[in-house]
Amino acid sequence: MAVERPVVTPEQLDRVVLWVNHPLSELKNTYAHHYITWGSKQTFASKKSRSVPVPERPRCTGRPLWYDLTGRRPGIGFWPMAQKYRHIIPWNPKEVPCNHNLFDIHSLELQDYEQGALMGILNSTLVGLLKHFYGRYAGSEGNCQWLQSNSAMSALFTK
Repeated sequence: MAVERPVVTPEQLDRVVLWVNHPLSELKNTYAHHYITWGSKQTFASKKSRSVPVPERPRCTGRPLWYDLTGRRPGIGFWPMAQKYRHIIPWNPKEVPCNHNLFDIHSLELQDYEQGALMGILNSTLVGLLKHFYGRYAGSEGNCQWLQSNSAMSALFTK
């Protein structure tokens, strides 16, 4: 997911995800069944892990249905894991789910108008500057990387 604007909408996205939370037995003779069966045989080898079928990967084995991604609650905004030249924390009013390069921002007890104010504050110059104190530089040309452990240390995310 590429972050280009301060508001994320489904129309801007160039990828789609299949959301299924039914067992394969209920999906017989459908394209979803065919696609999930095909996916269960794929290995997608990488340099970090050995080549195993997708259902046997650690992130999938913990789910009752290895292909079920429907239980997530999208956040009100996204915090990018990496930033190069531009500080932008997009607002997510349509509750679009994010990928692994973005962190969901959850406002546990904020009203709608307070959520809007929070997104404005997170997009401020001050937060953009503070980001570099808690993040770490990775790669070249000042690429700032932000990990979940940085969030725990940051005054931005503590109560």
